[in-house]
Amino acid sequence: MNLAMRLGAIVSEASDPFESEAAREDRLAKRIRHFQELGDPNQEILSRASLRLFRHEIPTVQLQKTATAVHYVFGTALGCAYTAVADLFPAISSGTGLGFGLGWWGAVNEVLLPKSGLLPPVKNIPKQMHAAMLVSHVVYGISLEQVRRSVRGMLRA
Repeated sequence: MNLAMRLGAIVSEASDPFESEAAREDRLAKRIRHFQELGDPNQEILSRASLRLFRHEIPTVQLQKTATAVHYVFGTALGCAYTAVADLFPAISSGTGLGFGLGWWGAVNEVLLPKSGLLPPVKNIPKQMHAAMLVSHVVYGISLEQVRRSVRGMLRA
C-alpha cells in the first residue's frame, strides 16, 4: 500500500482521545485492510477505460504494471503542461502548488472521472479513498511547484 493510501486511512478517521493505543492500532489496522480491499484506483480507471474504449479486458498482471506506468506518464505530461502554463500565467503557481493540487483533485477525481464512469459516483467512493486521493494530489501539486521553482532558479543563475 502506498503512503497516500496510509495517510488517507489515518486522516479520514478522527481518533478518540480516550481510546487506548491498542484499540487505536487495531482500528487503524482494520481501516488499512479495508482500504487495501478497495484496490488501486489507477487500475480501476485503466480497466474501465479499456473496456469502454476497446471492449478489451486487461489481464491482471499487465493491469498492475500498465496502470502505474500510465499514471506516471500522465502525471509527467501534466507537470510539463503546468510548467508551461505557469510561465505564461504566473498567478496559477501562487500558494506553492497547493491550489493546483487541490484544483486538480477536485476537477478530476471528484467531477470528471466519476461523471465519465471511470470512477464510481462520488457518493460511492469511501471517505478513505477521497482522503488518500486528496493528500496525494496536494503533495503532487506542492512538489511540482517546488521543482519548477528550483529548475527556474538554476536556469536563471
